[in-house]
Amino acid sequence: MHTHIGFVGKAHGLEGRLKLISKETHLEDFAYLEVIFAEEKGGLVPYFIEDINFKGVPPLIKFEDIDSREQANKLANKKIYARNSDLQEREKENPLQYGAYIGYILHDEQLGELGKIEDIQEFPQQEIAFFQYNNEEKLVPLNDSLIINVDEEKQLIIVNLPEGLLEI
Repeated sequence: MHTHIGFVGKAHGLEGRLKLISKETHLEDFAYLEVIFAEEKGGLVPYFIEDINFKGVPPLIKFEDIDSREQANKLANKKIYARNSDLQEREKENPLQYGAYIGYILHDEQLGELGKIEDIQEFPQQEIAFFQYNNEEKLVPLNDSLIINVDEEKQLIIVNLPEGLLEI
């Protein structure tokens, strides 16, 4: 089984690079995928990823054995897919570790109650909790070095935040 993860756009440059239009939920998966599948002639054809340049918007993708603009143009604007097993391995490797804590109260050792966690989002380096503090949305990284204790029964997370973090 395969999952639709985006499109390859128009050719870029002369060396066979293509613009990569990814579904937001799968952009990070491209850093781990070795092969994607393009929809061609009623079936899925594998293309091995040689390189992806994430510096530009949109990112540029280069496939093995696609070395010219003409070859790249044959792939332009096609739907691309990944094997579900490749995506599932990635999800197992890096699940949303703190996602179950939405709705818990953040409590700092020095400042006391900070607020209820409204959302938790994954960023490349870590997961971030979003909550209201003094009528402003605040963000706090969630990691084992900041979390002192989690009380499941009281739905309370006790943290020791670095001084000044909430002033940012």
